[in-house]
Amino acid sequence: MSTLWGEPLGPEYVSGPVYVVGDDIYELDRDGDGVACEG
Repeated sequence: MSTLWGEPLGPEYVSGPVYVVGDDIYELDRDGDGVACEG
């Protein structure tokens, strides 16, 4: 994801789980358990 000017909206890498809160408009939590981008 990025801004209209092409600037990134966050870190390239994170450590630990990323939680989805609210609507998952980018479908990052495909199994619906609240944790995004699980392998």
